[in-house]
Order: sequence, then C-alpha cells, then structure tokens
Amino acid sequence: IGYLPPADVQAVLRARAEEKALPSELQHRLDIATQKIERVLRLCVHRIRSHWPTVRILVRGDSHYCGPEVLELLRRLDCRYILGLAINPKLDKLAAPWREQCANRTKPARPKVRRFHQLTYKARSWAMAARGERKYCMGE
Repeated sequence: IGYLPPADVQAVLRARAEEKALPSELQHRLDIATQKIERVLRLCVHRIRSHWPTVRILVRGDSHYCGPEVLELLRRLDCRYILGLAINPKLDKLAAPWREQCANRTKPARPKVRRFHQLTYKARSWAMAARGERKYCMGE
C-alpha cells in the first residue's frame, strides 16, 4: 500500500477493518502497489544475503505495509518483521482491558500513562497468526 495515495490507503484500511471487498479499481491499484513492495523487499533481502548469507533480517513497516501478501513473502524470505496493524474493531476489543487500565491509572500527579500489551492476532486473510504489541497512551 506504500505507493498508494493517502485517500486510497484509508479506504483499504477501512475495508480490511470491516472485512469488506474493495471496489475493483481500488483493488487493481492495491495489487500494483503490493507488487512494487514485494519487488523492493526481494531486492533488498537478496542484496543483504548475497554479502551476509547468515544474517537475520528484521523488516520494520507501518500498518499500510501489513497486507497478507507481504506477510507471506517475509515468511518465505525467512525475515522477521515488525509491522504496524491498523486499528479495527476486533483488535480494539482484544485490547480494551489495557486501555481501561491506562485510563484508570491517570491521575493529576501522573497525567501521562503508557501501557504496552502483547497479543496474538490473525486476520481472516492471513495464512498464519502473528504476535503483536499494542501501545496505549493517555494524557499525551
């Protein structure tokens, strides 16, 4: 999704969160963007491994790179990854206790509270579950 205009990125993230199909024109643009991301990742990993074949590679990306095709490619390339996840109703529900805990710990003497929560998550379109971390900040 990294090569899509911001409005298209928002539409894709909204559709994924609501688990709805994308309009065909937007799906076509998403497919092209995903192919570009995959080409860049393959090239980078190949170049790194040609010099350092045993190195462990960690890929970091924001939520708009976290599509099922990219996740599967990173697994095939034997790369670890840290990718953001777009907030959706299921993730929001899973993390509700930590959000509430954060809100309850906010006090005048301590106006800023941060909580980190690890969870396992699998969207319907993913082949495998992934471990994730959610950060909540209150008062920032």
